[in-house]
Amino acid sequence: MKHLLPTDTLTLLPEISLVAFFVVFSVVILWVMRPSAKTKYENAGNLPLESEEEKGRI
Repeated sequence: MKHLLPTDTLTLLPEISLVAFFVVFSVVILWVMRPSAKTKYENAGNLPLESEEEKGRI
């Protein structure tokens, strides 16, 4: 029976996937933790605490 993928490729794919996941995870963490985003996340975190009048909806 013919193999669809060579066995060398099958052993390499998990390693490539692990490295790709680690890179994407690291980039997301660095993006979220960047100093310029602090005020944005603080404002979003305070939204549930604001009254309707402070939001300007009434």
